[in-house]
Amino acid sequence: MKTAAVIISGAPAGDNLRDIDVPPGSSAGDVLRTLDLNGYLLSKEGSAQAFAAEEDIYAAIQSGDKLRATPVAEVGAGFWRRFLSAIGYPLKPTVTVRERKATASPARKIATPVPRPAGNGRLQVDRDRRSLWEIRGWTRNGNRLTGAFRTPKGSFVGEVALKRRGAPEFYIINPPEGLLRGSHGPCFRSRGGGKYWVHFGLANPDVDAGIVAIEKLIVRALSGRQR
Repeated sequence: MKTAAVIISGAPAGDNLRDIDVPPGSSAGDVLRTLDLNGYLLSKEGSAQAFAAEEDIYAAIQSGDKLRATPVAEVGAGFWRRFLSAIGYPLKPTVTVRERKATASPARKIATPVPRPAGNGRLQVDRDRRSLWEIRGWTRNGNRLTGAFRTPKGSFVGEVALKRRGAPEFYIINPPEGLLRGSHGPCFRSRGGGKYWVHFGLANPDVDAGIVAIEKLIVRALSGRQR
């Protein structure tokens, strides 16, 4: 167990600091869910790099570290909402200017629904114990998972065949041409009808690791980075 303090940007005085206990295996998304901070990013205090939602926060911090939760900037919201959605961060619903005017209160500051601590004054981070494929919205039908490989560059339908013995088999439907023409193109082998089996070489990833690996290849290929 590690301890940390989360500084909440924009929260009223008295509600802008939370002490938390972080169990092994906790992710940045777990911390934000525990604090009920939808639409926020989590980073180390003083760092400009936000953690990914599924990133292991326990391994990235030391006891006593300060973390900062920052609301997603509304500037360029169209791109950033698509990007954050792709990496798994829960986002607040989009509110129109008219709705803001109708609900605005000039005397109020930003109100953040943060749970009150109890006991030793620290909040216990509640881990989301679902698999990544469940969090990403994949569905299971028998021994087959169906869903999408989601990236800021686009989403592509995928399938995973689960095996009682051996590694799962991954498929992508109608992958982008940049992926097939790139350095990893030979890893995608046509099965007809726009369906491609993904070859992982010597590595035999589990379902979650395979989904992440394919999504990274898609981003690299469509960004012009093949390695």
